[in-house]
Amino acid sequence: MARGRDGLHLRERGILAFSYKNERGVWREKYTGTRDRKEAREFWDNFLEGLRNRSLPTHMADWRMDAAEKWLIEFRTPRVTENSLNSDKYRLQHFRIFLCNPRLREIDNDDLDALLC
Repeated sequence: MARGRDGLHLRERGILAFSYKNERGVWREKYTGTRDRKEAREFWDNFLEGLRNRSLPTHMADWRMDAAEKWLIEFRTPRVTENSLNSDKYRLQHFRIFLCNPRLREIDNDDLDALLC
């Protein structure tokens, strides 16, 4: 297919991206992580198939914020200093409270933007 007519868009540093509609019908853009058009097209096809099969995102998307917070703290405990871990706990508790402990799949950019206002 001719360059620029395959639905792939060049983004910063030459990385290719594509647009798709999420399950809510909202247009989103997804980076493929590659500069090669053939690889990008394969990534796109696999991504859309996963979206149709509802295998994206993973099972963690059904977790509530408190479960994800607990998992993250346990995951990071052996990897970071105690001060960093305390900062993470502090920030995450407020994040969970402000968002009212939703499932991870229910959070989108609009929710996060609302926190900043």
